[in-house]
Amino acid sequence: MIEENYEPDIPFAQTGTLEKLVEEYGTPLLVYDRATLETQTESLFRAFSWCPEYRQYFPVEELENPALLRILVQKGCGLLCSNAWHISLAKLAGADNILFSACFPTEEDWKAAEAV
Repeated sequence: MIEENYEPDIPFAQTGTLEKLVEEYGTPLLVYDRATLETQTESLFRAFSWCPEYRQYFPVEELENPALLRILVQKGCGLLCSNAWHISLAKLAGADNILFSACFPTEEDWKAAEAV
C-alpha cells in the first residue's frame, strides 16, 4: 500500500522493471500504479468526508483510458465529459454519474449528453 506521503517523482517500481516495459512497449509509455490511484482517490474522499453532499468528478479528458476510469468509478468518482467521445469512454468505464460540460459542443455532443 502506498503511504500518504507518496512522492510523485519517485518511481514506484524497480528501474529494471521499468526498463523491461520500455523494451517491450517502447516510448512514450505511461505506467500507472493501481494502488496509488486507489489510495489517492480514497484520500480525497476522506478529506471531504465532513461534507456528505461532496461529489468528485474526474475529467475524462485527462485520462482517456476506460480501464483506469473504471477504477475511479469503482472508488466513487463521477466522470466529467466535454464531448461525445468522452461520454462513450465514461459509459465503457461503467459510469452512471456523468457530468457534461463543454465550451463549444457540437450537435453530436448534445445528443450524446441528452442520452445519458
